[in-house]
Amino acid sequence: MGPPTSSRSNPAGTAAPSTPGAVKRARKYIDGHVAANPSLDVIAQAAGMSSFHLLRGFKKAIGVAPHAYLAQRRVEAARYLLLKGQPLRHVAIAADTQCPAMEDEMIDLRSDTRSQPTAEMRHIMASADVGDDVYGDDPTVKELEREVADLLGKEDAVYMVTGTMTNQVAIRAHTEPGDAVLFDQNAHVYILEGGASAAISGVLPRLLPGVRGVFTAQDVLDALGRPHRFFPSTIPAPVKLLCLENTHNVGGGKIWPIEQLAEVCNVARSKGIALHLDGARLWHATAATQIPEREYAKHFDTVSVCFSKGLGAPIGSALAGPRDFIDRARRFKQQIGGGFRQAGIVAGGALYALRHNRERLKEDHEHARLLANGIAGLPGISLDVATVETNIVRFGITSIAAGEFVEKLHAKGLYVLPSGVDGVRAIPYLNISRAQILDAVSIIASVAQEHASAATKSAYEAGASNGAGY
Repeated sequence: MGPPTSSRSNPAGTAAPSTPGAVKRARKYIDGHVAANPSLDVIAQAAGMSSFHLLRGFKKAIGVAPHAYLAQRRVEAARYLLLKGQPLRHVAIAADTQCPAMEDEMIDLRSDTRSQPTAEMRHIMASADVGDDVYGDDPTVKELEREVADLLGKEDAVYMVTGTMTNQVAIRAHTEPGDAVLFDQNAHVYILEGGASAAISGVLPRLLPGVRGVFTAQDVLDALGRPHRFFPSTIPAPVKLLCLENTHNVGGGKIWPIEQLAEVCNVARSKGIALHLDGARLWHATAATQIPEREYAKHFDTVSVCFSKGLGAPIGSALAGPRDFIDRARRFKQQIGGGFRQAGIVAGGALYALRHNRERLKEDHEHARLLANGIAGLPGISLDVATVETNIVRFGITSIAAGEFVEKLHAKGLYVLPSGVDGVRAIPYLNISRAQILDAVSIIASVAQEHASAATKSAYEAGASNGAGY
C-alpha cells in the first residue's frame, strides 16, 4: 500500500510505520533536495509515512520538525555561497528569504546614466558655494563653465540640466524655423530626444546614411545636391546645420576617426553650414584614443558634453562655443525652462566628475570588452567584439525576441535594454565591478543556453543596422 496522499491526516487506528527507518529516509531526502525546498507532504511521501507521524517521529529523533531542519540546511547552503563570494541575490534564493538588498544587488547595465555619485562627490556638492544661476552669479556654475570652455578650446560655455537640452538649445540657436539640419539616420539628437528639434526649433531633418553613426564627406555633398539656375533656390529648405555624434550611442560607442571627422567638417564648412557636436560621450573617445577633447572640438562651432553618464555626476551637461553664440543660447535655455537657482550644488558634482573621473573611463572600456568576449559565440548571440570600442556593448538575439530575452535576464538579476526587435544594449560604468560583469556573462549564458535550439541568423551577422533602438 502506497504512502497516504492526505497532507496532515491522522486516520484513527493507523499505526506509525517503523519510525527510525522513515526518519532516516526523510532526512536523506531533505539533504538531497535542499534547493528544491520540498513541502512536508512531499517529504512524508518520500519517507513512506503520513505527515502527522513524520512530524512526531522526526522531532523525537532529530530534535526539530522537518521544516525547521530544512530551514537550517538552507541557511547552511546560503552561508556556503556567501563564503564563496556569490552575489547576495543567489544567497537569498538559497536561503529562500526575501532579501532587502536584492534590488540593490541587481546588476543594472541599462545605461551609464545609472552611475551614482561617490562619497567624495557628495561631500563636494554639499559644501559647494552657490548663488543664483538665473542672475549669473553662482560661483560654482561659473567655475564649471570656464573649465569646460577651456577644456574644449572654446570661448564660453553654459551649464544646463540635460544633454537633450544642450543639443536642442544649440539647434535652436543655430537655426530658424523652416531650416534643414543634417543628422545621421540613427543620431541620438534625431531619434532619442522626443522630437524636440521639430517641436522647439521647427527644423526639417535631412538624414545621412551613416554606418554605426559614421558618414562621409560625399554623403554630405549628396544630401546637399547641386544647385542649378533652372531650379529656384527658394524651393528646398536651406541646410543651415550639420550635427555629428561622437561617440555614437546607437552605433555601439563607435569613435569617429579624426581624419574622417575633419574631412566631413571641412566640406560642410565650405558650404556655409554650421557644425554642432553631440559629445555626450566625447570623454570616452579621448580615453580610448588619447586624442584631447579640444582636438575633436576644434572642428565644430559648438559642442555639447555630458557629466551624468560615465563621469558619475547626478545632473547636467554643458554647451560650449563662441561667446556671442553662448549668449544667444542662454536666452533659449531660459525660454524652455532651463533656469537654475542654487545650481552650484549640482555643478559641484559635475566639476568633481570632470577633474577626477575622466581617466578611469578606460576601466569601463575594459569591462565592456570583458562582457563582449564572454558572450560572443554563445548560441543565439550575434556579436562582433571588434565593434566594442568604448563602453557600449550592443548584440543581436537570434533565438527569441529581444524584449523577451531581457525579461528573462531581469528575472535572473541582470537589467539591460532591448534595442529594436532583435538587439540588446549593455553599458558598464563607474559603479560596476569586474565581478558583476563576470556575473552578467553567466546570466546571459544561462538564458542563451535555455533557448539555444531556437537560434537562427539575424541581421547582426550581416552587419546590418538594428534600426532605431535605444
